Amino acid sequence: MGYNCKQVVAQVLAWMAGQPSAAGGRDAVAARVANLLRRNEPQTDSAPLFILSPAGARGLAYRVEFLVAKRKLDGDWGKGRIAYLPSIRNPWSHPAYLQPVDTEAIACLEVMVRGRSTDTIFSGAAGYFAIGKIIEIGRAFLGRELRGPLTWGEERNLNVEWKRSDGLFRLVCQPAGGGVALEVKPPCYLDPVNLCAGPLCLPEGFDNVRLYWLRRAPVIDEGQAAELSRKLALTAPYIPTPHRVDYHDCDQPPQPWLSVSFDPQRADLGSAELRFVYDTLVIRADDPKIVCSDSEGRLVRVHRRFDDEKRALARLAASGLEPAPQGAWHFWIGERAGRLSARDAWLSWLYDTLPELKKWAGASSGRAFPLRPGRLSSPGCGSPRAGSRSSLPLRSGRPRGLCRCP
Repeated sequence: MGYNCKQVVAQVLAWMAGQPSAAGGRDAVAARVANLLRRNEPQTDSAPLFILSPAGARGLAYRVEFLVAKRKLDGDWGKGRIAYLPSIRNPWSHPAYLQPVDTEAIACLEVMVRGRSTDTIFSGAAGYFAIGKIIEIGRAFLGRELRGPLTWGEERNLNVEWKRSDGLFRLVCQPAGGGVALEVKPPCYLDPVNLCAGPLCLPEGFDNVRLYWLRRAPVIDEGQAAELSRKLALTAPYIPTPHRVDYHDCDQPPQPWLSVSFDPQRADLGSAELRFVYDTLVIRADDPKIVCSDSEGRLVRVHRRFDDEKRALARLAASGLEPAPQGAWHFWIGERAGRLSARDAWLSWLYDTLPELKKWAGASSGRAFPLRPGRLSSPGCGSPRAGSRSSLPLRSGRPRGLCRCP
Protein backbone atom coordinates (compact mmCIF):
# COMPACT_ATOMS: atom_id res chain seq x y z
CA MET A 1 0.00 0.00 0.00
CA GLY A 2 3.01 2.23 0.00
CA TYR A 3 3.66 5.15 2.28
CA ASN A 4 2.02 5.02 5.76
CA CYS A 5 0.75 1.49 5.10
CA LYS A 6 0.50 0.65 8.82
CA GLN A 7 -1.79 3.62 9.45
CA VAL A 8 -4.00 2.48 6.59
CA VAL A 9 -4.20 -1.05 8.02
CA ALA A 10 -5.05 0.35 11.46
CA GLN A 11 -7.91 2.34 9.96
CA VAL A 12 -9.18 -0.80 8.16
CA LEU A 13 -9.09 -2.79 11.40
CA ALA A 14 -11.01 -0.03 13.24
CA TRP A 15 -13.59 0.07 10.47
CA MET A 16 -13.97 -3.72 10.49
CA ALA A 17 -14.47 -3.73 14.27
CA GLY A 18 -17.54 -1.52 13.88
CA GLN A 19 -19.17 -3.50 11.05
CA PRO A 20 -22.14 -5.79 11.94
CA SER A 21 -20.74 -8.94 10.35
CA ALA A 22 -20.27 -12.47 11.55
CA ALA A 23 -17.76 -12.77 14.41
CA GLY A 24 -16.00 -15.68 12.77
CA GLY A 25 -15.43 -13.87 9.49
CA ARG A 26 -14.26 -10.71 11.25
CA ASP A 27 -11.83 -12.65 13.39
CA ALA A 28 -10.42 -14.49 10.35
CA VAL A 29 -9.75 -11.25 8.47
CA ALA A 30 -8.23 -9.65 11.57
CA ALA A 31 -5.95 -12.67 11.98
CA ARG A 32 -4.73 -12.41 8.40
CA VAL A 33 -4.06 -8.67 8.73
CA ALA A 34 -2.27 -9.19 12.06
CA ASN A 35 -0.10 -11.89 10.47
CA LEU A 36 0.78 -9.47 7.66
CA LEU A 37 1.81 -6.84 10.22
CA ARG A 38 3.99 -9.36 12.07
CA ARG A 39 5.75 -10.24 8.83
CA ASN A 40 6.61 -6.54 8.37
CA GLU A 41 8.04 -6.13 11.86
CA PRO A 42 11.83 -5.57 12.16
CA GLN A 43 13.80 -8.79 11.87
CA THR A 44 16.26 -8.37 14.73
CA ASP A 45 18.07 -11.61 13.89
CA SER A 46 19.21 -10.26 10.47
CA ALA A 47 22.36 -8.20 10.06
CA PRO A 48 24.60 -6.93 7.26
CA LEU A 49 27.88 -8.80 6.76
CA PHE A 50 30.85 -6.93 5.30
CA ILE A 51 32.49 -9.09 2.63
CA LEU A 52 36.04 -8.13 1.59
CA SER A 53 37.49 -9.28 -1.74
CA PRO A 54 40.47 -8.27 -3.94
CA ALA A 55 39.87 -5.47 -6.46
CA GLY A 56 41.82 -5.83 -9.71
CA ALA A 57 44.03 -8.54 -11.13
CA ARG A 58 47.10 -7.69 -9.01
CA GLY A 59 45.15 -7.56 -5.76
CA LEU A 60 46.68 -4.26 -4.65
CA ALA A 61 43.37 -3.05 -3.18
CA TYR A 62 40.31 -4.54 -1.51
CA ARG A 63 36.63 -3.76 -2.00
CA VAL A 64 33.75 -4.40 0.36
CA GLU A 65 30.33 -5.90 -0.46
CA PHE A 66 27.25 -6.40 1.69
CA LEU A 67 25.46 -9.62 2.52
CA VAL A 68 22.28 -9.53 4.64
CA ALA A 69 21.98 -12.83 6.51
CA LYS A 70 20.50 -14.45 9.62
CA ARG A 71 22.22 -16.45 12.28
CA LYS A 72 21.46 -20.15 12.27
CA LEU A 73 20.88 -22.26 15.36
CA ASP A 74 24.51 -23.40 15.37
CA GLY A 75 25.71 -19.78 15.50
CA ASP A 76 26.93 -19.57 11.89
CA TRP A 77 25.51 -17.20 9.37
CA GLY A 78 23.04 -18.32 6.74
CA LYS A 79 23.41 -17.94 2.99
CA GLY A 80 21.82 -14.49 2.95
CA ARG A 81 21.23 -12.16 0.06
CA ILE A 82 23.44 -9.57 -1.65
CA ALA A 83 22.64 -5.93 -0.86
CA TYR A 84 24.00 -2.83 -2.55
CA LEU A 85 25.04 0.46 -1.08
CA PRO A 86 22.30 2.56 -2.77
CA SER A 87 19.59 0.35 -1.28
CA ILE A 88 21.21 0.25 2.15
CA ARG A 89 21.65 4.04 2.20
CA ASN A 90 18.18 4.72 0.75
CA PRO A 91 16.98 7.94 2.41
CA TRP A 92 13.30 6.97 1.95
CA SER A 93 13.47 3.54 3.53
CA HIS A 94 15.84 2.80 6.38
CA PRO A 95 16.45 -0.99 6.52
CA ALA A 96 15.32 -2.44 9.83
CA TYR A 97 18.38 -4.68 10.10
CA LEU A 98 20.79 -1.72 10.30
CA GLN A 99 22.07 -0.84 13.75
CA PRO A 100 23.59 2.56 14.68
CA VAL A 101 27.10 1.12 14.59
CA ASP A 102 26.43 -0.19 11.06
CA THR A 103 25.29 3.26 9.97
CA GLU A 104 28.60 4.82 11.07
CA ALA A 105 30.68 2.28 9.17
CA ILE A 106 28.53 2.45 6.02
CA ALA A 107 28.72 6.25 5.99
CA CYS A 108 32.53 5.99 5.75
CA LEU A 109 32.27 3.35 3.03
CA GLU A 110 29.98 5.64 1.06
CA VAL A 111 32.68 8.34 1.06
CA MET A 112 35.05 5.97 -0.76
CA VAL A 113 32.73 5.46 -3.76
CA ARG A 114 34.31 7.13 -6.80
CA GLY A 115 32.03 8.73 -9.37
CA ARG A 116 29.19 6.54 -10.58
CA SER A 117 30.96 3.34 -9.69
CA THR A 118 29.32 1.04 -7.14
CA ASP A 119 32.69 -0.37 -6.01
CA THR A 120 33.58 0.54 -2.44
CA ILE A 121 37.41 0.31 -2.32
CA PHE A 122 39.29 1.04 0.89
CA SER A 123 41.21 4.30 0.50
CA GLY A 124 42.11 7.43 2.42
CA ALA A 125 41.31 8.34 6.00
CA ALA A 126 37.71 7.13 5.64
CA GLY A 127 38.99 3.72 4.57
CA TYR A 128 41.16 3.37 7.68
CA PHE A 129 38.25 4.27 9.95
CA ALA A 130 35.86 1.99 8.03
CA ILE A 131 38.01 -1.15 8.17
CA GLY A 132 38.64 -0.62 11.87
CA LYS A 133 34.94 -0.12 12.49
CA ILE A 134 33.67 -3.20 10.64
CA ILE A 135 36.29 -5.35 12.38
CA GLU A 136 35.17 -3.93 15.72
CA ILE A 137 31.55 -4.77 14.84
CA GLY A 138 32.61 -8.40 14.32
CA ARG A 139 30.97 -9.01 10.94
CA ALA A 140 33.90 -8.55 8.54
CA PHE A 141 34.69 -11.63 6.41
CA LEU A 142 36.89 -12.54 3.46
CA GLY A 143 35.02 -13.75 0.41
CA ARG A 144 31.49 -15.05 0.15
CA GLU A 145 32.69 -18.24 1.80
CA LEU A 146 32.64 -16.12 4.98
CA ARG A 147 36.23 -16.76 6.09
CA GLY A 148 36.60 -15.07 9.41
CA PRO A 149 35.54 -12.92 11.11
CA LEU A 150 38.57 -10.67 10.74
CA THR A 151 40.41 -9.49 13.84
CA TRP A 152 42.67 -6.51 14.56
CA GLY A 153 46.32 -7.56 14.79
CA GLU A 154 49.66 -6.13 15.88
CA GLU A 155 51.63 -3.50 14.00
CA ARG A 156 53.86 -4.75 11.19
CA ASN A 157 56.70 -3.25 9.19
CA LEU A 158 56.59 -2.81 5.42
CA ASN A 159 59.37 -4.60 3.56
CA VAL A 160 60.47 -3.04 0.26
CA GLU A 161 62.81 -5.04 -1.95
CA TRP A 162 63.60 -5.88 -5.55
CA LYS A 163 62.90 -9.43 -6.69
CA ARG A 164 64.53 -10.85 -9.79
CA SER A 165 62.88 -13.39 -12.05
CA ASP A 166 63.91 -14.34 -15.60
CA GLY A 167 66.24 -11.36 -15.90
CA LEU A 168 63.58 -8.88 -14.81
CA PHE A 169 63.45 -6.86 -11.60
CA ARG A 170 60.18 -6.05 -9.84
CA LEU A 171 59.81 -3.83 -6.78
CA VAL A 172 57.76 -5.63 -4.13
CA CYS A 173 56.17 -3.82 -1.16
CA GLN A 174 54.82 -6.38 1.31
CA PRO A 175 54.14 -6.32 5.05
CA ALA A 176 56.39 -8.47 7.23
CA GLY A 177 54.61 -11.73 7.91
CA GLY A 178 52.59 -11.57 4.67
CA GLY A 179 49.49 -9.74 3.59
CA VAL A 180 48.66 -6.72 1.48
CA ALA A 181 49.31 -3.03 2.23
CA LEU A 182 46.03 -1.15 1.97
CA GLU A 183 46.20 2.38 0.58
CA VAL A 184 44.48 4.00 3.54
CA LYS A 185 45.69 6.80 5.80
CA PRO A 186 47.33 6.01 8.14
CA PRO A 187 48.46 2.87 6.29
CA CYS A 188 47.41 -0.57 7.42
CA TYR A 189 47.71 -4.15 6.16
CA LEU A 190 45.26 -6.98 5.50
CA ASP A 191 46.45 -10.56 6.01
CA PRO A 192 44.13 -12.98 4.13
CA VAL A 193 45.94 -16.03 5.56
CA ASN A 194 45.78 -15.19 9.25
CA LEU A 195 42.47 -13.31 8.78
CA CYS A 196 43.58 -10.12 10.47
CA ALA A 197 44.37 -6.48 9.77
CA GLY A 198 46.39 -3.89 11.62
CA PRO A 199 48.55 -0.76 11.46
CA LEU A 200 51.49 -0.72 9.05
CA CYS A 201 54.80 1.03 9.79
CA LEU A 202 56.36 2.49 6.63
CA PRO A 203 60.14 2.77 6.15
CA GLU A 204 61.79 6.13 6.68
CA GLY A 205 61.09 8.47 3.78
CA PHE A 206 57.88 6.71 2.72
CA ASP A 207 54.37 8.11 2.76
CA ASN A 208 51.03 7.09 1.26
CA VAL A 209 51.68 8.83 -2.07
CA ARG A 210 55.09 7.24 -2.58
CA LEU A 211 53.74 3.85 -1.54
CA TYR A 212 50.98 4.19 -4.16
CA TRP A 213 53.28 4.78 -7.14
CA LEU A 214 56.03 2.42 -5.96
CA ARG A 215 53.57 -0.49 -5.83
CA ARG A 216 52.75 0.22 -9.46
CA ALA A 217 56.35 0.58 -10.63
CA PRO A 218 57.04 -1.23 -13.93
CA VAL A 219 59.41 -4.16 -14.21
CA ILE A 220 63.03 -3.34 -15.10
CA ASP A 221 65.29 -5.45 -17.28
CA GLU A 222 68.94 -6.20 -16.57
CA GLY A 223 70.26 -3.51 -18.91
CA GLN A 224 68.42 -0.72 -17.10
CA ALA A 225 69.14 -1.86 -13.55
CA ALA A 226 72.55 -0.14 -13.17
CA GLU A 227 71.36 3.24 -14.46
CA LEU A 228 68.19 3.06 -12.36
CA SER A 229 70.20 2.20 -9.26
CA ARG A 230 72.30 5.35 -9.63
CA LYS A 231 69.26 7.55 -10.21
CA LEU A 232 67.49 6.10 -7.19
CA ALA A 233 70.57 6.65 -5.04
CA LEU A 234 70.65 10.33 -6.04
CA THR A 235 66.97 11.21 -6.01
CA ALA A 236 65.36 8.72 -3.61
CA PRO A 237 67.95 7.11 -1.31
CA TYR A 238 65.18 5.66 0.87
CA ILE A 239 64.26 3.22 -1.94
CA PRO A 240 66.42 0.09 -2.27
CA THR A 241 68.25 -0.34 -5.57
CA PRO A 242 68.19 -3.41 -7.86
CA HIS A 243 72.01 -3.31 -8.07
CA ARG A 244 74.47 -2.54 -5.33
CA VAL A 245 75.67 1.07 -5.28
CA ASP A 246 79.12 2.07 -3.94
CA TYR A 247 79.25 5.25 -1.89
CA HIS A 248 82.01 7.49 -0.59
CA ASP A 249 81.08 8.56 2.93
CA CYS A 250 81.51 12.17 4.06
CA ASP A 251 81.48 12.55 7.83
CA GLN A 252 82.80 16.07 8.34
CA PRO A 253 81.22 18.99 10.22
CA PRO A 254 79.29 21.48 8.07
CA GLN A 255 80.66 24.94 7.37
CA PRO A 256 78.00 27.59 6.66
CA TRP A 257 78.41 29.58 3.47
CA LEU A 258 76.42 32.80 3.20
CA SER A 259 76.01 34.91 0.07
CA VAL A 260 74.28 38.31 0.10
CA SER A 261 72.67 39.84 -2.97
CA PHE A 262 72.15 43.59 -2.49
CA ASP A 263 71.56 46.47 -4.89
CA PRO A 264 71.18 49.91 -3.23
CA GLN A 265 68.77 50.98 -5.96
CA ARG A 266 66.57 47.91 -5.33
CA ALA A 267 67.21 47.46 -1.64
CA ASP A 268 63.77 45.94 -1.09
CA LEU A 269 64.91 42.92 -3.16
CA GLY A 270 68.03 42.30 -1.07
CA SER A 271 68.42 38.79 0.24
CA ALA A 272 70.90 36.42 1.80
CA GLU A 273 71.19 32.71 1.00
CA LEU A 274 72.67 30.18 3.39
CA ARG A 275 74.22 26.88 2.31
CA PHE A 276 76.43 24.36 4.05
CA VAL A 277 79.72 22.99 2.80
CA TYR A 278 80.47 19.36 3.55
CA ASP A 279 84.00 18.73 2.33
CA THR A 280 83.59 19.57 -1.38
CA LEU A 281 79.79 19.51 -1.51
CA VAL A 282 77.51 22.52 -1.13
CA ILE A 283 74.03 21.70 0.18
CA ARG A 284 71.14 24.12 0.63
CA ALA A 285 69.98 24.64 4.20
CA ASP A 286 66.48 23.20 3.68
CA ASP A 287 67.54 20.36 1.37
CA PRO A 288 67.10 16.95 3.06
CA LYS A 289 69.47 15.39 0.53
CA ILE A 290 71.96 12.87 1.94
CA VAL A 291 73.46 11.51 -1.31
CA CYS A 292 75.15 13.76 -3.86
CA SER A 293 77.39 13.46 -6.89
CA ASP A 294 80.78 15.16 -6.61
CA SER A 295 82.86 16.78 -9.35
CA GLU A 296 84.37 13.41 -10.26
CA GLY A 297 80.96 11.77 -10.69
CA ARG A 298 81.23 9.65 -7.54
CA LEU A 299 78.23 9.13 -5.26
CA VAL A 300 78.92 10.69 -1.87
CA ARG A 301 76.78 9.83 1.13
CA VAL A 302 76.77 12.84 3.45
CA HIS A 303 76.25 12.31 7.15
CA ARG A 304 74.25 15.45 7.78
CA ARG A 305 74.59 17.14 11.16
CA PHE A 306 71.23 18.84 11.37
CA ASP A 307 71.74 20.08 14.93
CA ASP A 308 74.82 22.02 13.83
CA GLU A 309 72.93 23.41 10.86
CA LYS A 310 70.08 24.58 13.10
CA ARG A 311 72.53 26.34 15.41
CA ALA A 312 74.07 28.13 12.43
CA LEU A 313 70.61 29.20 11.25
CA ALA A 314 69.81 30.52 14.72
CA ARG A 315 73.12 32.43 14.85
CA LEU A 316 72.37 34.11 11.53
CA ALA A 317 68.82 34.99 12.60
CA ALA A 318 70.19 36.54 15.79
CA SER A 319 72.41 38.82 13.69
CA GLY A 320 69.38 40.80 12.50
CA LEU A 321 68.09 38.87 9.48
CA GLU A 322 64.74 37.11 9.24
CA PRO A 323 63.73 33.98 7.33
CA ALA A 324 62.12 34.90 4.03
CA PRO A 325 59.06 33.15 2.53
CA GLN A 326 61.24 31.44 -0.10
CA GLY A 327 62.47 28.87 2.41
CA ALA A 328 64.66 28.22 5.43
CA TRP A 329 67.83 29.08 3.46
CA HIS A 330 66.62 32.57 2.47
CA PHE A 331 66.94 35.65 4.68
CA TRP A 332 66.06 39.31 4.40
CA ILE A 333 65.92 42.42 6.56
CA GLY A 334 62.15 42.19 6.97
CA GLU A 335 60.44 44.06 9.78
CA ARG A 336 63.67 44.40 11.74
CA ALA A 337 64.38 47.53 9.70
CA GLY A 338 61.90 49.39 11.92
CA ARG A 339 61.88 53.07 11.00
CA LEU A 340 64.86 52.70 8.71
CA SER A 341 64.43 52.25 4.98
CA ALA A 342 65.37 48.90 3.47
CA ARG A 343 68.51 50.47 1.96
CA ASP A 344 69.70 51.94 5.27
CA ALA A 345 68.85 48.76 7.13
CA TRP A 346 70.90 46.64 4.72
CA LEU A 347 73.85 49.04 4.85
CA SER A 348 73.70 49.06 8.62
CA TRP A 349 73.75 45.29 8.69
CA LEU A 350 76.61 45.08 6.16
CA TYR A 351 78.86 47.62 7.91
CA ASP A 352 77.93 47.16 11.57
CA THR A 353 76.62 43.63 12.10
CA LEU A 354 78.59 41.73 9.48
CA PRO A 355 82.03 42.55 10.93
CA GLU A 356 80.89 41.18 14.28
CA LEU A 357 79.64 38.09 12.50
CA LYS A 358 82.99 37.70 10.73
CA LYS A 359 84.81 38.22 14.02
CA TRP A 360 82.69 35.51 15.60
CA ALA A 361 83.38 33.28 12.58
CA GLY A 362 87.10 33.83 12.84
CA ALA A 363 87.09 33.06 16.55
CA SER A 364 85.02 29.93 15.93
CA SER A 365 87.65 27.97 14.04
CA GLY A 366 87.72 25.36 16.77
CA ARG A 367 83.95 24.93 16.91
CA ALA A 368 81.94 22.24 15.18
CA PHE A 369 80.50 24.60 12.57
CA PRO A 370 82.68 27.68 11.96
CA LEU A 371 81.47 30.33 9.54
CA ARG A 372 84.12 30.86 6.89
CA PRO A 373 84.99 34.57 6.71
CA GLY A 374 85.05 36.31 3.36
CA ARG A 375 85.08 39.82 1.95
CA LEU A 376 82.59 42.14 0.36
CA SER A 377 83.01 41.89 -3.37
CA SER A 378 81.52 44.52 -5.65
CA PRO A 379 82.19 45.45 -9.29
CA GLY A 380 84.99 48.00 -9.25
CA CYS A 381 85.12 48.86 -5.55
CA GLY A 382 84.87 47.43 -2.07
CA SER A 383 81.63 49.05 -1.02
CA PRO A 384 78.09 49.10 -2.44
CA ARG A 385 77.27 51.83 -4.87
CA ALA A 386 74.24 52.81 -6.84
CA GLY A 387 73.42 50.58 -9.76
CA SER A 388 75.59 47.69 -8.63
CA ARG A 389 74.75 44.28 -7.28
CA SER A 390 77.02 43.22 -4.47
CA SER A 391 77.66 39.67 -3.43
CA LEU A 392 78.87 38.93 0.06
CA PRO A 393 79.74 35.29 0.61
CA LEU A 394 81.18 34.34 3.97
CA ARG A 395 83.53 32.45 1.67
CA SER A 396 85.28 34.46 -1.01
CA GLY A 397 83.51 33.16 -4.10
CA ARG A 398 83.28 29.43 -4.70
CA PRO A 399 86.49 27.64 -3.73
CA ARG A 400 87.95 25.19 -6.15
CA GLY A 401 86.72 21.66 -5.94
CA LEU A 402 83.30 22.62 -4.52
CA CYS A 403 80.35 20.93 -6.16
CA ARG A 404 76.85 22.23 -5.59
CA CYS A 405 74.29 19.46 -5.17
CA PRO A 406 71.63 19.63 -7.86
